[in-house]
Amino acid sequence: MKNKIIYGVILFSLCLVSSASYARIKLITLPVREHVEIQLENKNITLIEEERIVPLQQGNNAIDFSWHNTSIQPETIVFRVIDTKAQAKTNILSVSYPPNEAALTWKVSSDRDGSARVRISYAINHLHKKYHYIATTNVDETQMNLKQYIQV
Repeated sequence: MKNKIIYGVILFSLCLVSSASYARIKLITLPVREHVEIQLENKNITLIEEERIVPLQQGNNAIDFSWHNTSIQPETIVFRVIDTKAQAKTNILSVSYPPNEAALTWKVSSDRDGSARVRISYAINHLHKKYHYIATTNVDETQMNLKQYIQV
């Protein structure tokens, strides 16, 4: 009787482990930015749009995005798939915010393996910026070259 209970517990444990492996979702951390646009027109809020190439596998993929030590407004974050290399059909299934973390995870489905160009847009509060101008003229002072530098 004791052996049957032990075998039953082992069999039950194996069933739990095997069912968890079938439900696994592939996690993708965001790769290096391919393109970044920063809109500095507003004094209090700065809009940032960045593009990245993300590898997707067929099925469900979890894409992780975190922003430690940055004053990103989480409610402004927008994730869009703008191009897929393999002509794959992609859908954003859900977004979740892990508790007590400056991060979120998108669940994205893809009908085949391949990479996708994604655009992530978000707003940052109170980004400090300084503008510097340097003007140089020719000897006759008939032409001037004006350069603008922005320190962010």
